Amino acid sequence: MKTITCNKKMILTLLTYRNRRVNIAPELLKLIQDGLVFKENCILLRSFYIANRKHAKINQFEDLTAFETFVNGFIINDFCNTDFFKNGCLFLDLVGNLVDSKCPNIPIEMILCKSNRNIHFTMHTIRTAEKPYLDNNIEEYVEPTMIVRNIPDQSLSLH
Repeated sequence: MKTITCNKKMILTLLTYRNRRVNIAPELLKLIQDGLVFKENCILLRSFYIANRKHAKINQFEDLTAFETFVNGFIINDFCNTDFFKNGCLFLDLVGNLVDSKCPNIPIEMILCKSNRNIHFTMHTIRTAEKPYLDNNIEEYVEPTMIVRNIPDQSLSLH
């Protein structure tokens, strides 16, 4: 089951961009094509795992969720020249499909935030024994924020 939670600011942003047709930027598509890495019960975007593996170690973080969100987090604008928000939405959708195809029983949370002109993406596995990356009351966030949770019907319980 996929759930989407947005604050009012994000709903207004979505309405602003709803009629724009955009193809995903080639640089973002390459991140999808590079695939995923599974390390220490974490689902990581391969490109960012390779870029961060020498200086970001799991034991440097409070928990696995913090590690995953750090490694998987990036600014969409760094990978495209125009239509940053639409590219972020397309990327989020494609990453969700990729994770569904590679590890269909693992619940994940993907987050898209808009600050000024930058669009930030990150994702992590949902773990019952760890606190969530974002507070569930996203209406309190200053920035437009969207959380997409993909919780399979037969999801594995990760601790």
